[in-house]
Amino acid sequence: MKILFFSPHAYITDHSIPESIVVEALKKRGHDIITVNCNGVLSRYCISMSAAGLTPQDSGAKKESVCEICRKRRDVILDEFGFSSIMLDAYINHEEELSIQNILISVSRENYIELTLMGIPVGRYALFEFLLTKKLNSFSLNNADWEDYKIYLYNALKTTYAGSRILETIRPDAMAAYNTLYSVNHIFCALAERRGIPIYSLEGGPNLKHRLSHMTIFKGYGVNMFVSRSKPWKEFSRKPISPRQVRAVIEHIEVLLKATSPFVYSITSKRENPESLREFFGIDKDKSVLLATMSSADELFAASAIDILPEFPEPMFPTHIDWINALIEFVRKRSDLFLIIRVHPREFPNKREGVLSMRAIELQKLFVNLPGNVRVNWPQDQLSIHDLIKITDVGLNATSTVGLELGMFGTPVVVYDADQLLAYPSDINYVASNPDDYYQKIDIAIKEGWSFENVRKTFRWLSYKFERMSIDISDGFIEDPEQPSLFHKIYYRLLKRVAKIGYFENALLIWQLRKRSIPVKNSELLSIAIERNLESHMDIAHFNQDAQCTKEEEKSAICNQLRKLFQAVLLDEDHPNEFTNKINRVLSD
Repeated sequence: MKILFFSPHAYITDHSIPESIVVEALKKRGHDIITVNCNGVLSRYCISMSAAGLTPQDSGAKKESVCEICRKRRDVILDEFGFSSIMLDAYINHEEELSIQNILISVSRENYIELTLMGIPVGRYALFEFLLTKKLNSFSLNNADWEDYKIYLYNALKTTYAGSRILETIRPDAMAAYNTLYSVNHIFCALAERRGIPIYSLEGGPNLKHRLSHMTIFKGYGVNMFVSRSKPWKEFSRKPISPRQVRAVIEHIEVLLKATSPFVYSITSKRENPESLREFFGIDKDKSVLLATMSSADELFAASAIDILPEFPEPMFPTHIDWINALIEFVRKRSDLFLIIRVHPREFPNKREGVLSMRAIELQKLFVNLPGNVRVNWPQDQLSIHDLIKITDVGLNATSTVGLELGMFGTPVVVYDADQLLAYPSDINYVASNPDDYYQKIDIAIKEGWSFENVRKTFRWLSYKFERMSIDISDGFIEDPEQPSLFHKIYYRLLKRVAKIGYFENALLIWQLRKRSIPVKNSELLSIAIERNLESHMDIAHFNQDAQCTKEEEKSAICNQLRKLFQAVLLDEDHPNEFTNKINRVLSD
């Protein structure tokens, strides 16, 4: 079987090394492997440069320095793994370069969305990381944004011409890329799909503690988004999870609470007590607190712009703003309620992105003259979601993964649209069928309160993601230890100092690669979906089962682990308050 891997971003070794482990697994199983790499054809600006902290406006010299490192890392990977490689650059000719220039001259801000080449909507597909970087939720671009977009479009056009010729020449039976949503990856994959070639997307594992030492492999672009609606999940959800599985979930939660990962937007808890939080927002003790958690508009818009989301039925609230306005009017009439609207931290400059989103500006204008029992929690308040949960009686969610974080405390959550909630199974929460039912579900959730069953359902879903969706490659990709030994600290420090000397540039990378198992223990799982043209390995794989636990044993394991974690990070049991009382009720429920 001939399999092509589109791999132009070797600079990002957190992607390129795990991907190479998958490539090696397939190669060792006898398949003919070809990798497509970059030798500078995307040098105007690319994902690697973004990962290095550059912007499209940075100098050519800065960009070339990233290209140089990327080429060296590419060469190390190709040498150490022994892969056959071709360069994207070699498959585009002078006439096509001229065609690209003519397209860039003729395209405008008014028509770029309609730009199609070889049947591929390149104008749209070039938008993905551009929209995310700029945090835009509109196709309207100002002059500066337009000039930046044309760089992304230039890469998209080059990839279209070169990719078409490569696929015609190589004629692979299947192809894969790390994250098929990146614009050039998406375009190459779309070209393959038009030829009837199955495509696969590789990504890191969902457990933040072990993200790099696990892989997910799914056919297409967004198949993994619908795992929560699958029959295997339904079957898994009915069975208790083991103490080992509980521990894996706890490790993920620990990363969420520490908030040091770039994939966690909230800040770490300041161990705020509920009394000070109620005082901050002006909430009387007799009021039930509703916490509405908003999603970031640009992420939803970017996914919609590149056509990876299915057509959903019209929701009861057409937009997030309609939803929030409806909640404001609902609470305005209820003196027994208090609504906190949490704006997603991504809308504002944060530890991962330094850009103010378009919607943040809109929200600042919208959230004025609010009722006395409604407050907005802005990112500049510097409040952790895990502190806010302490005073939350009911969470109100649309599409955010925060619904899971509320659930791990036992907090009830109400959602208004099960169709658009892709982050986790909607039946973990209260699901409404119409506006009247939505408001009734809120009252029911307040009455029923925090419960261990909310915790149990959340843990089972997270365990399913970690156990079944992802594949362990820890014997191939050795993650840096969270608490390295003194020897490792000294070694890494010295290595970084000498890394600027040419010979030592990739010494650490080579050392890391030579520690891997060949092949990794799960090579069959890594290969099976691509080999058999399946949606994922989950379609056919047989999973190792822990000894069957009872619900009581599952509860005991969860409660013991959560109590230890909350005591270390959030609880102040020497001074009992409404949060400690809620947690104690949940864990002894």
